[in-house]
Order: sequence, then C-alpha cells, then structure tokens
Amino acid sequence: YINSIRFDADELSGQSTLSYGWNGVAWQMGNEGIEEIVIKGQKYTKVQCYIMSVQVMPDNFHAWTNLGNSIPGGQTIVMVDGVRYNNFQCHARCLEINSKYDYGWSSLVAHMQQNDRIEISRKMYTRQQAVAMQQQATKTVDPYGTK
Repeated sequence: YINSIRFDADELSGQSTLSYGWNGVAWQMGNEGIEEIVIKGQKYTKVQCYIMSVQVMPDNFHAWTNLGNSIPGGQTIVMVDGVRYNNFQCHARCLEINSKYDYGWSSLVAHMQQNDRIEISRKMYTRQQAVAMQQQATKTVDPYGTK
C-alpha cells in the first residue's frame, strides 16, 4: 500500500490506486496497532490516511465507512475538503454513494443508539430501519459492495 502512495497521483494508473493505497495503509495501521506512519517525510495517523483516501477519490465508499469507524463518537469532527463530518455523517456519505453496501449499514448501526435518526440521500432512517437496510443489503451484495 505504501508504494502506491510514494508516487505522485500523475504517475499512477488513476485516482483509485492512490485512494485505495491510503485506505489500505490506514486499515493496516489499525490491524497492527500503529499510531502514525511517515510517508514522504510527513506523519499521518490512521484517520488522516482515511481522509487522504476520500479526498483523492470522494466516491470511495469503503474509505468513508472506514473513516466513520475510525473517529470516536458522534461529537468528534474531521474536516474533508473543508466540510465537517462526524462518524454518522461519514457512514451516511458512504451509503449515499452505495446504498447496498452491507458493511456500510452494519457500521452505521453499530454507532447508532436506539433513538438516533440519520438522513441518507434525503431520507430519514431510524436505527431499526437501518438494521432492516443492512439485512436486505447482506442478502443482495457481495462482501466488497461492488454489485
């Protein structure tokens, strides 16, 4: 993953390579308990790597859910291209891109309290409705959310 980041975006086969590189580095950091990593002389945390991933490719729904899972609580805010997001909003952004991504729904549900509501693509969802959407997505989508 790091090798895909070491090059400039113009040298890569496309934005998706760079975006998935950042996403992969962040994921690996989480698996190995690494607090920060240095790439091209710059220090990055796992959250910063996910932010880089969605900045490079804003429709990378995997990275949006991973970012949402990486920031604690509904009150913690991250900035992505000048827009403020909390963990719920990151999950909502993922599901706006791919409403059939089961891991996106299950991640959102894991962060919701019983009385929480969230707007996704101009529709409000309760936790119970989000659970139903996750169950429906699980039946119809491959594990990578590509169908």
